[in-house]
Amino acid sequence: MTSKEKVLVGVARSLVLGEPRLMRSKHVAFVLLRGKVIAIGRNKHTCDPHRRLSIHAEIDAIRKTNLKDAYKFSLLVVRIKKSGELAMSKPCTSCQKFLSQVGVTRIRYSMEGDIIEGIL
Repeated sequence: MTSKEKVLVGVARSLVLGEPRLMRSKHVAFVLLRGKVIAIGRNKHTCDPHRRLSIHAEIDAIRKTNLKDAYKFSLLVVRIKKSGELAMSKPCTSCQKFLSQVGVTRIRYSMEGDIIEGIL
């Protein structure tokens, strides 16, 4: 894990620890462009009162960006346990497909205690 990733993991922890557990897992996604964070996304439930759907952190983060630059983006996705430790946060198949379609090719995600490189 790089020093920048350690800082971002700290940011993710501060965002999710101590808040009510509305979601079973707490994921935070950072979109980086040239090494700078340009968007942060979190997993959350939709506002649709008829269906209980969730928006994944990766999708939430990408939606906050200008997609014309998506091929330049790096994405860091982390999952924070109740204890504050990292857990596996590999994007699901649907998120991988979405990220590939919009042009994101570099993604790193948390595993137990570390960050690893993923390939789309």
